Amino acid sequence: MIMMTTELLKCHYVMFILLLVILEHLVISQGLKPEIKSMHITSDIYFRFATTVVEAKILNINPVASEVLFDMTLPDAAFITAFTMEIGGRRYAGDVKEKEKAKQQFEEAKSRGESAGHIAAAPRTSNKFNILVNIQKNALVVFKLKYQELLRRTLGSYHHVIYVDPGQPIEDFRIKVFISESRDIVNLSVPPLEGNTEIDISKFVNINRISPSRYDIRYSPSLEEQKAMSEQGISGLFKVKYDVSRDKDAGDILIVNGYFVHLFAPKDLEPLPKDVMFVLDRSGSMSGRKIEQLKNAMAVILSDMKPEDRLNILFFDNRFDWLADNTMLKGSMVNFDKARRFVTAITARGSTDINKAVVDGIKLLTSFLNTKKSSIVMFLTDGRPTSGETSINAILRNVRTTNEAKLPIFSLGFGNNVNLNFLKQMSTQNNGFARKIYEDSDAALQIEGLYSEISSALLKNVTFDYLGDIDYNTITKFYFPFYFGGSELIVAGRLRSKNSKIVPRVRGWNDGYIDLIWRPRPIPDLVALTTDADFSTITEKMWAYLTIKQLIRELEGDITSTDKDRIKTEIIDLALKYQFVTPFTSMVVTAPNLRRPVPHQRQLVPPPGRPVPLLHLAGSFGPSLSSSIGNGLGRGGQRGPPGIMAPPIMKLRLTTTKPTITTTATFLCNFKERASPDIFIYMKGSKRPLCMDMNFRAGKYLLLADKEKSLAVTFNVCTTPVNRKNTIGYIEEVVIKNGQNEVILNSEGTQTKKWSNIGYRYSNTFSSQNITFNILPSRDGKSLQIDVKVGQSNVIGAKGLLGTFVGIEIERVNSRIVKLNPNLGGVCTSRNITNFRISQSRIDRRCWKIDDLKPTPANSKDLVPTFCKYKNQRSPNFFLHMKGATVPLCMNLDPKETGRYHFLYSPIKPQKSLHVIIAKTLIQKRKRDYIKAVELREGTEKQYMDIKFLKLSNAMSNVAKLWKDIHNKRTKDFSSYNLTVVVSPAKIRLFGLQLHLYIRQSNLAYASGPLRWFVGMEIKSISSTEIIVRPNVGKQFTIKKFKLLKSSPVLSYLTDSCWYIMNPEKEIPLWERLFQQKDIDFWI
Repeated sequence: MIMMTTELLKCHYVMFILLLVILEHLVISQGLKPEIKSMHITSDIYFRFATTVVEAKILNINPVASEVLFDMTLPDAAFITAFTMEIGGRRYAGDVKEKEKAKQQFEEAKSRGESAGHIAAAPRTSNKFNILVNIQKNALVVFKLKYQELLRRTLGSYHHVIYVDPGQPIEDFRIKVFISESRDIVNLSVPPLEGNTEIDISKFVNINRISPSRYDIRYSPSLEEQKAMSEQGISGLFKVKYDVSRDKDAGDILIVNGYFVHLFAPKDLEPLPKDVMFVLDRSGSMSGRKIEQLKNAMAVILSDMKPEDRLNILFFDNRFDWLADNTMLKGSMVNFDKARRFVTAITARGSTDINKAVVDGIKLLTSFLNTKKSSIVMFLTDGRPTSGETSINAILRNVRTTNEAKLPIFSLGFGNNVNLNFLKQMSTQNNGFARKIYEDSDAALQIEGLYSEISSALLKNVTFDYLGDIDYNTITKFYFPFYFGGSELIVAGRLRSKNSKIVPRVRGWNDGYIDLIWRPRPIPDLVALTTDADFSTITEKMWAYLTIKQLIRELEGDITSTDKDRIKTEIIDLALKYQFVTPFTSMVVTAPNLRRPVPHQRQLVPPPGRPVPLLHLAGSFGPSLSSSIGNGLGRGGQRGPPGIMAPPIMKLRLTTTKPTITTTATFLCNFKERASPDIFIYMKGSKRPLCMDMNFRAGKYLLLADKEKSLAVTFNVCTTPVNRKNTIGYIEEVVIKNGQNEVILNSEGTQTKKWSNIGYRYSNTFSSQNITFNILPSRDGKSLQIDVKVGQSNVIGAKGLLGTFVGIEIERVNSRIVKLNPNLGGVCTSRNITNFRISQSRIDRRCWKIDDLKPTPANSKDLVPTFCKYKNQRSPNFFLHMKGATVPLCMNLDPKETGRYHFLYSPIKPQKSLHVIIAKTLIQKRKRDYIKAVELREGTEKQYMDIKFLKLSNAMSNVAKLWKDIHNKRTKDFSSYNLTVVVSPAKIRLFGLQLHLYIRQSNLAYASGPLRWFVGMEIKSISSTEIIVRPNVGKQFTIKKFKLLKSSPVLSYLTDSCWYIMNPEKEIPLWERLFQQKDIDFWI
C-alpha cells in the first residue's frame, strides 16, 4: 500500500513538473515579434541595369535572446552580389565560392558552433534568400542585401519589381528608385501594388523628373497609410514601368572602361505576316478550369490574327484533332470563325503523346514554309509524355531531327505537374523559349501575354557586326532569328584597348534585307545615384551578367558532356570574379560565437486564415543553420544537443515565387429591383435620350478609349438573380484613367470626395470622338448611371462600348420605331422601343428605352446594335477629276490580290513613274482593300508616301514630312499627258491614301502603264440616271449605277462630294487592266 502511494506521488510529481514546463513554454511563446525599426530599399537603374539594395534594421524586444531569419525573394533574372549583417557593432560579409567548397565551409562553421549562412541558387526556380542569426535581448541587427539584374523589355516596357511585405507596419519604411537612361524616358508609371489584392498607391508615390532622361521615384507610406492597407501593413509587389524614346536606327551603345553594351529596339517597322502552328494539349488532366482558360485565351489570340496570317491548330492527347488536314489556313473571316468553333467544341480526354504531336506540327508548318513570313510553333502542355514515345531524350532528338528549318518552338508549361526543364530544353534547342503558366484565375491572360510577345516579329535573321578593335572571343550572342516588337536585343563584349571606338552595323529582313544606321548620341555622365552602385564597371558587370545567362542557356542545348563541363567551369570562373550567386556558386556568411543555446523553444505562427505573405514574421521549431536561394535549404531545422531546448526562432520572410492576384469574375449586387436604366445617350434628332439596361454578363467593360490622349473609361457590371434563369445587371463602379491619373467612382463618390461634394456629377470629354459623358449616382444611391452626349464625328472603329455611337444621329423616333443614321452609311431600325418613365434618375424623367443591344462576343465587351445593317459602302480612294463635271467620279481600287502595282510611266526625260501599293484591312468587321502606299519617281528623286508621312529621297538627301506640314496633299505633274496626280491621306487613317487624277484634254495616247487609258478622258453628259464618258481613244461608255456622296463617306481633304461608281469593274471598260502589271518597273 505504501509502495503504491509512493509511486502515485512520483507520477503526480512528474506530471506537475511537465505541467510547469508546458505552462512556462506557453507563457514564453506569447513573446513579442522582433520589431522592424526600418526598411530601406534602394534601386539604381542605369541603362536598364538595376542594382537593388535592401537594408533592414530589426530590434529584438523580447526578454530573452531570439533568432531572426531574414528571408527574401528576388526577381528570377537577378543575381545576388553582396550580403552583410551587422550585430553588436561588428560587420560580417558574405563571400561567393564554388558550390561544393561553399557547402564544405558552411558545414565546418556549423561544427564549430558558429552562426553560418549558406546562400545558393537553384537553376530552375526563382531566387530565394534567407539567413538565421541569434540576437540577444534588446539588441539590433542590420541586414543588407544587394542584387543586380538586367531589366527585360516586354510588350514595349521595362518592368522593375520589388517584393515587399514586412508583416508589420514600419515607422521608417521607404523605397527609392533612381532611373537614368541614354534617351528620354517615356510612359513611366507605378502600377497598383500587387498582392492578394491590388492597391492603388499612385497618390502616395512621389515621381520627380530630374531631366527628360532621369527620374527619382520615392514611396514612403506613413504608419497610418500602411495600417489602412491591412493589419500587417504593406503587402505586395512594388512595380515601376517605363520605356525610352526610340527611332528607326541601330540603337544605343554604352562604352565604359573597355567594355561595351549594345541595346537594339527600333521602331516604325511593319510586323511580318506570320504562320502559326498551335500544338495544344487536350489530355484528361486539362479538364475543368484549365481547358476553359485555354479556350478563352485562344479566342483572344484568334481575334488578334491578321488577314495576311495563316494558321492551323492541333489538339492532341493520344489521338489528334486538326483544324484543317495538310494545310495552313489563310487568315480569312471564314477560317477564323471555323477556328473559333473548333476550339469551343474541344473537350479534355485521354493521355499525352507529346512526341508525335510536336513532330507532326513541325512537319506541316515546314511543308508550307514561306521565308517572307514569321513561322512559329506554339506548344502548350500541362503534363509529361505518357503515350507513344515517353523518353525525354528520344523526344528531344526526334524534334531536333524533324526541325531542319529551325522553326522556333515556344513552349508553355501549364500548372505544377509539367516537366518545365524538358520544355526549356526543347525550346532552347529550337530557337525558342519556355514559360510556366501558373494555375491561377489569370492563366488565360498569361497565355495571351506570351503570344503577344511572339506574335509581332519585326525583323528576321538579325545580325550584329562591329567595325573596331573588338575581342570577338568575348562577344555575346550577335545573331538572332527574330526581333519581336516590344522586346529588345542586347549584345555585349570587350574591346582590345580601353580607348577603342566601335561602329555597329545591324541588318535584318523585313520584306527584304534592311540596314539600320547607328547615330551616335551623347551618353549621360556616369554619376552613381547611391554609394552602392559602382557605375565605373557597369558595362563590365552587364557583360558578365549576359555571358553567364547565355552560358546557362547553352547548358540546356544539345551539347556533349565535355562541353557541359567546360561551360560550367566558365560560369564558375566568371561568378567568382564578379561575386555572382549562380546555380554553380554559393555565398557563405560566418559569424563566430553568435549561436548561443537558450532554455526554451518558441513558436509564433501567422494569424489564422491569412495566406503566406511575401514578407512575414513567422515561426518554426528548431534552429535552421542555413540560408538558401530556391533550393529549400534552411527549411528543415536541427534540434540542439539532448537535454537542451533549441532557441526561439523569428523569421523575416519574403518567399512567394509568384504573387497571388485576385481577379473578380462576377460582381454581385445585394438589391433586387431595377429602379432606372443605366446608360442614357443624347444625340442629334431627339430631345429625349435613348436609354438601356446593363443586363449583360457580370464583369468589366470598356466604355470608351482615346489612345492618343491615354484616356480610357471602364465600368463594372454586377448582377443579382431574379429567378433561376434571369439576372439583373447594374453599374457598380466606373474607372477613368487619364495618363497616370486614375479616378474611381462608386455609389459613395470618388476616392477622396463624396457625391455631395462634387455636385452629384463627374464629367469628361473625348474631343477626338466628340463625345461627352457624365457619371452620376442614381437617386436611391444603389448604382451608377452614365449620361452620354454624342456630337458629329467622322471617327470609326472607336474602342469601347460607346464606339458604335460615335457620330451617329437619330433620323426618326416614336413609341413604335427608332431609326438611326450611322456616320458611314447604312441604317439602324428598331421596333423594340418603349416610352419609358424614369423614377430614380437624376438625368431625365423620360427616355426611349431600347433592348436590341447586347455585348457580342461575350469576351470582347463590344456593344453591337443588332438592328443595324451597314451597307456595302466604303470611302472611295480613286478620284477622276475631268472636264464636264463639277465634282469628280470616285470609286474603290479593288484588285484580286494585294501588292505593288505599276500604274503609269513616262519615258520622256526626266522619266516619271507611279506605283500604288494595295493592302487589306478590317473596316466595320469586313476586309477592305485600301491604298497603303504610293511611290512617285522623277529622275533621281523618289517619293514614298504612306498614311503617316511622305519620304523624299534623292542623291543628295533624305527628307521626311508629315502630311499636315504639306497641307495633306502631294502633287506630281505628268505634263506630256496633260495629267496631274495628287496623293492625299483620307481623313480617317484606317482608309489609307487617296489617289486623285486631274485630267485635262490631251491627244497623246502613247503613255505607258494601265492609267494611260484615262489620259484625255472627259464627261460628255450627266443626268440622274446615267453618266456618259468619252475616252481619248475608243468608244464612249455609259455608267448607270452611281450615286452622289457627300461629306462623311468621302473623307477627302480635296473634295466634299463625288459621283460614286458602285461597280467600276462592270461599268468602266478596261478597268481590270489597272491590276495586270504587278511588281513591274519600266525604269531605264
